[in-house]
Amino acid sequence: MWNLLNCWVSVGVASLMHRIKGRSQPYFSGLKKRSPDLDLISDAMGARLIIFRLRDGLESLGPSSTKATRFETTFRIGLKGGLNLFAAQGAKICVTSLHFDGHEHLNRNVDLKRIVNLIHPLSSGVTIHSDVTLDDRSSNHDKKGVCQSYDDCQLLQLTDIFVSGFRTVLGEAKCEAQRLVSEPFAILAREWNKGPARMKNSRWHGGICLSEAYLEDGQWKFADLRPKIEDTQQKLLYPQDLLPQAGQRVMIESTLMGKYQKGDHVKFEVNDEGSGKSEWLWLLVESSDDGQEIVFGKLDSEPIVATEMRVGQELAVSYEKVRDHRSYD
Repeated sequence: MWNLLNCWVSVGVASLMHRIKGRSQPYFSGLKKRSPDLDLISDAMGARLIIFRLRDGLESLGPSSTKATRFETTFRIGLKGGLNLFAAQGAKICVTSLHFDGHEHLNRNVDLKRIVNLIHPLSSGVTIHSDVTLDDRSSNHDKKGVCQSYDDCQLLQLTDIFVSGFRTVLGEAKCEAQRLVSEPFAILAREWNKGPARMKNSRWHGGICLSEAYLEDGQWKFADLRPKIEDTQQKLLYPQDLLPQAGQRVMIESTLMGKYQKGDHVKFEVNDEGSGKSEWLWLLVESSDDGQEIVFGKLDSEPIVATEMRVGQELAVSYEKVRDHRSYD
């Protein structure tokens, strides 16, 4: 289950990239072998994610509104803001269907007209299809006959993981497992926090929109949602500190040129969460990528604490885990 969850998060985060910057992007494939597996994404998928919240909660919409109308209003505001942002970045978007994870908690079906008829004006690059549809059946694919299609159920479940991940980044983690799963979302938050100018150079430019709304002196105000990322939170591109690669099928080409060159040795730190112990191990460098801050190579010392690792194992290590560097030119 943990491998599956990590796979979903890794693929989901990678799918939001709108540029690969000339090189394949590793992601955790979730294959169950001796160690976690990496695969490669060669082309940007170009998915988009909108995270929106009311700073003071749904109650800020007033006591006279129902739970269903507050839900529809919040969704409409967030969708409109995200679509207009993406259009301003050059995207051409046509909304053809809307999917919600059930409606029972609202005590009625979601009202399509309250969303699409009141969402205007939209930017010139955004249109709502004349035959736009809405599906608010369950996302539980085991509920045959009352659930959405299997693919739509999977997408809704992935979206739920994303929402939970960003809630954790915003300080709403309830357990350590949530914090660990949220680490890739902290990367997206860091990219967003760079601001519009620097975000233009990000792989995720055009793929994410984080915003919030709040009432001030009776007027609605809108602002970018900028999570406060703890300095102690590690900057990781993947669900684990160390991601072993699996064989020649996913070997990273040595054309990547970073500060650690082929034949160098780097000493990195690995932690055992069960015992709380850590140790430093040597990695024989194959290549490194300064853009992603990852060094690739083979384990070149015998682990004592990290017993699941072995000499010769192919690894991808975050620069932040490197403690020493030796070059033998």
